[in-house]
Amino acid sequence: MMGWFLTIIGGILYLNYLAIRNASEELLFVIPFAFYFILFFYIIVVLWVFPLLAHYQTTWFAYIRHAIIIGLTNMHYTLASGLVLFSVVYFSLDFPGLIPFFSVSLATIGCMWFSMQTFRQLDERTN
Repeated sequence: MMGWFLTIIGGILYLNYLAIRNASEELLFVIPFAFYFILFFYIIVVLWVFPLLAHYQTTWFAYIRHAIIIGLTNMHYTLASGLVLFSVVYFSLDFPGLIPFFSVSLATIGCMWFSMQTFRQLDERTN
């Protein structure tokens, strides 16, 4: 359910991007800036909510809230996870034969490794 929710939000953000791109001359500076600010938080939530779903059990709102908090406080792990995803997509597009075999698993392993580092640190702080 969380995946469908985030997909719908991503589709809405894409439609907003198309609207901003087509009417960019008429818009103030604030509207595209606010859009990219919201997109930044959306990317953080997408990167962190699925590892949180796999590791902890809480409510939907708490998953999103914790994803934002963890993503912002551990920005180096967030950037590293984003770099892993970008590099997997980049190499998968260069070598399309790798897509069904390695792309999803490599991206998941890379992101979960960084997530587990963060979760281990959080669990040590709380104990």
